[in-house]
Amino acid sequence: MELTPPPPPPVLQPPAARASCWVCKGSIDQPDNFCRHCGKGQGRNVPWQYKHWGVVVLFFCVGPFALYPVWRSPVISRTAKWIYTALTIAGTIYLIHLFTEIARSVNSMLAGYDSFSGAGN
Repeated sequence: MELTPPPPPPVLQPPAARASCWVCKGSIDQPDNFCRHCGKGQGRNVPWQYKHWGVVVLFFCVGPFALYPVWRSPVISRTAKWIYTALTIAGTIYLIHLFTEIARSVNSMLAGYDSFSGAGN
């Protein structure tokens, strides 16, 4: 009777690091580029409007409405989100002030024009 050595124990692979999708919160592997549940990009593959340069473009296109993608972004840090928010509020207040001054000066020019044209007679 010949004895055979027992088989070696199976080599256990360490489990892959797990992460969660920033959109659907589904469980994904750390190196995944896209979520297998909702298909959204992860890491470097997030849409352009959630990146720093996309936020700047959006601010010049839609003004304070750019804050929505800022706060939804998984790429931008919390400190940067607060800085973008403060700059957006300051820029919006400045533009409102600028446009009010322009409206006042146009209104005063038009009021002076009516008095010179004789429209009041």
